[in-house]
Amino acid sequence: MGSLHLDPAASLASRWEHRTVGERPTLLASGRGASAMVHTSDSNRTGSAAEMQRRFARDAAEWIATQSAKSGSRRTLVFAPPHLLGLLRDEMPEASAAELLHGDLVRLSAGELAAHPAVVAALSTAPAR
Repeated sequence: MGSLHLDPAASLASRWEHRTVGERPTLLASGRGASAMVHTSDSNRTGSAAEMQRRFARDAAEWIATQSAKSGSRRTLVFAPPHLLGLLRDEMPEASAAELLHGDLVRLSAGELAAHPAVVAALSTAPAR
């Protein structure tokens, strides 16, 4: 088998990463003049971060399904870290051909991806389903 060559074809950027946790008001900022008063707490920060991850997963699932359909690919492999896999599974359309696999490969270049053992192994197996 020859060596695998990958070229970036499309990319996705989070619409939510520029938002800060403190942008959302809590119940403490309700009532008259609340728009000028925003309070946050540690529990709100956790909730906001989790919500931003859910929104990103929703956007990513939609993007993956669209890109897969555009390319006409019979098989789309999606590697994601464990904390994102469950969220993606929840958001991925039923008819999606995407296979969700464990792997935090986001910081790798196309050449590094092509040589990564998890990618090589996934490509050498038959499609799941």
